[in-house]
Amino acid sequence: MNGISWKGSNKQVEKQLVAQFENLGIDYSNPGFCDDPNFLRQEKKDPRFLEKYALYVESKHYEDEYLERAKKSIIICAESLHKAIKKDGRLGACVDVSSMLSRMLEELGIWSYVTNSAVKIDFPQSSKIKPIWFWSPFNGSGMAAAHAIVVAPPFAIVDLTIKMQPYQPRVNRYLPEIALVTDYTNGQWEPEDVIEHDTLNMYGLSGDAARKTIQSQLRPMYEVMNTFPCRIATFGETHIKYTTIAIGGSLEPLSGILGYKPNGQTALEIFRNDIIPRLS
Repeated sequence: MNGISWKGSNKQVEKQLVAQFENLGIDYSNPGFCDDPNFLRQEKKDPRFLEKYALYVESKHYEDEYLERAKKSIIICAESLHKAIKKDGRLGACVDVSSMLSRMLEELGIWSYVTNSAVKIDFPQSSKIKPIWFWSPFNGSGMAAAHAIVVAPPFAIVDLTIKMQPYQPRVNRYLPEIALVTDYTNGQWEPEDVIEHDTLNMYGLSGDAARKTIQSQLRPMYEVMNTFPCRIATFGETHIKYTTIAIGGSLEPLSGILGYKPNGQTALEIFRNDIIPRLS
């Protein structure tokens, strides 16, 4: 099937998660099983239990036929939703948009999860633009979103809003309209990727000392960063590094996402009016 594959698959991790879900009576057979009553019951006991769902999607084995079907559906969903938000013009809507997209994909039987990611953008040397970072607010938890994207195999990165941020002039010309990434490089998170430099400097933190501080003071974020892969995508001479710091997503089903309405349309209306016809 055109060599399509998913590099995140890990049989051992998948097997461990399956055993845990079965022990808890969670039906893990379909995308969106994080809405299963037994899953939600466990999530009330453990607010980080959603990470188990994301890790299952990340580590799961996918057949070639599924990946080919998923690729086509994801591209159509991403293009249609991006068209709507670009026309709407709102900047910085990454959390809302990623939640919408993930719920749309679930409706189509496509596996995905939403990540809250710290981002570093390195621009071509010839542009003379300094790197840009999206950091999580240093509020003692490290769980607030710096930037939100979707992981939907075979796409390791689905980012519809990387270009729709309040940048300075000239920046946008070096960024993709949509990031649909299957070819990426694995990276390693650094303290300066996830904590604002002024904060690190204020406390005199760098290197191993900064890592140890993150480990002790921002333990959930530290564990997520060491569980989920850091990925670097390349667009021409621009390199975008995504470091997952938390797992996110919508608490509401697609029909219940009513906060952000691009051009007055709900997420469900965009799905029914713009996406479903293209899939027929």
